[in-house]
Amino acid sequence: MFVKGFENASTEELKNFLEYVYIDEDYDLTKYKEKEDYIELFYQRFKHRVRFKDIQYIEAYNGYTEFQVGTKRFRREESLKEIEKMIDMSMFVRIQRSFIVNLLHIKRYEKMEVEVGGIRIPVSRRRRKSFEEIYTRYQISTCNL
Repeated sequence: MFVKGFENASTEELKNFLEYVYIDEDYDLTKYKEKEDYIELFYQRFKHRVRFKDIQYIEAYNGYTEFQVGTKRFRREESLKEIEKMIDMSMFVRIQRSFIVNLLHIKRYEKMEVEVGGIRIPVSRRRRKSFEEIYTRYQISTCNL
């Protein structure tokens, strides 16, 4: 394995470079992978790669989650809290205990309800202020002035 930019470096040059690099002892390099723009989900017992931008919303059930993508519902055997760590949270926002919605797919927000994927999902009182701030920033950033 080579460090980018050091493919042709001598062992001594690499040692000098690594003296200045701090490595956390608890950090497992085997688990590291670059941020991907998709997640692997199951549909009818087959694994599929689904891009984040195609996911309309994510709904939690007892210990697993369902992902609405178009007219299909994919599944993953993990909690919503674990899913939050895997997905690009700049694109998604949690609006209540059991729902995360994709900002790209929100059709409407009024009367504390979000319309996404053909359904209306209530925004919890606890998450309302945070959601409104994120949604307003998103609308402003996508507005063509």
